[in-house]
Amino acid sequence: MNEKLNKSKIDYLFYHLNLHFVLTNKILESINFELSSFQQNSQIIFPLSSKGLENIKYIDDIPILFPLNDEKKHFKIDENKNLIFNDDILKSAFYLLSGFQEFNTTPTGIYERFSYQQSIQKQLGIVKFPLVNHYFQIIIEGIEQFCIANQIEFEKRNFWNDKKFGFLLTHDIDRVDKYTIREIKLKIKQLSGFSKSKLNKKQTAKLLLKYISKFFSSENPYWNFDWMKSIENKYGFKSIWFFLPQGDKNIDAYYSFNENRIKNLVSQLSDYGDEIGLHSTYFSINDEKVLKDNFESVKYLIGKSPTGNRQHWLRIKHPETLINLEKLGIEYDSSLGFFDNIGWRNSYSLPFKPYDFENDRMINVWELPLTVMDITLFEYQNLDLSAAKNEIDEIINVCEKYGGLFTLLWHNSNFDESINPGITNFYENILKSLNQMNIQNITGKEIISKLKQIDFQNIN
Repeated sequence: MNEKLNKSKIDYLFYHLNLHFVLTNKILESINFELSSFQQNSQIIFPLSSKGLENIKYIDDIPILFPLNDEKKHFKIDENKNLIFNDDILKSAFYLLSGFQEFNTTPTGIYERFSYQQSIQKQLGIVKFPLVNHYFQIIIEGIEQFCIANQIEFEKRNFWNDKKFGFLLTHDIDRVDKYTIREIKLKIKQLSGFSKSKLNKKQTAKLLLKYISKFFSSENPYWNFDWMKSIENKYGFKSIWFFLPQGDKNIDAYYSFNENRIKNLVSQLSDYGDEIGLHSTYFSINDEKVLKDNFESVKYLIGKSPTGNRQHWLRIKHPETLINLEKLGIEYDSSLGFFDNIGWRNSYSLPFKPYDFENDRMINVWELPLTVMDITLFEYQNLDLSAAKNEIDEIINVCEKYGGLFTLLWHNSNFDESINPGITNFYENILKSLNQMNIQNITGKEIISKLKQIDFQNIN
């Protein structure tokens, strides 16, 4: 980003600032972008930087990505009641919020995903700190002081009304059967050395015998939906269930939407008031036809177009996947979280719209940032239950501070006590703790409804 933000990018930022305060005409008329251009008093000056990401400076331990000087304050109100920001805080916010760091970046690993290890969040140590929210707070504080000095009406917004923060509970339905012929065949391949395994041959053989014996029983720890809903109902929570179509037989769903048990399950979950979403398959990441087929299959399953989507394995290519979702009329996605570390991939804890850099425009799909995934905690970060609780508590505290959205992804296949003893109580205690807080549990469709009630104003 070696150029100044243009009008489209500036509009993009102020579009999102609408979530935090009311952009009145009086405020909008006062905004300017060059120190040398204001001819009168009572202006809000956002100086713009043409420099790249070269010299990050810190003010009170907060990184400013595009500084313009050595000032240790974010802004000042001068003797003529002008508000002047000292650095390019808009460009700093745009870089993170828009997902610019992922543009033309080569994904890593066997699943070809943008990782925490590649990110500026890791570089700066800010993955659990929504820096864009903090930048917006600085802007809001400055504009509020400007309005007081110039006797202009100023009104803040709380997206959650009288609640502290929002809670989005989600489940990806990847597997519904644990002991399957496919899994038995895989264990045989692993035992024969034709497929890799984390276990040694003795452990693999023991597991193979267990899978064979369990295959002929009625035991199925993955078909636990009644129990999951009983816990959610106990604490007054509704959730989103993202159902995965059949795609690649080794990577995508091992179940079919044509099964009566799946149709009945979807009907029961809908009766609870829960939402059914699209869980797009592995190769939908950059294949428009595959994504459309996924969309149509879930549409057939639920009898209407799904409102929201999450990519399987969190495989998302920025911005191609999002543009394809936009073409289908998907209103929100919830794939933008790091698979290998909990926290904020775009450093923002409220819904936002990603950016199409090639066409210099905002993509008309709301992103509901994914904050915590169970697999991230226990496989990628390799945490025990105590450490995982501390990580989740830290995220919740930050959501409370910034009035953000806490999005939790928990798979139905991650309640197996034989693998992780204590996991069921751990999950229930998360919901129990959240139930005791002043929060708003909400579905994706309900978030979209709230967003449609906001009058979004842009800089003219």
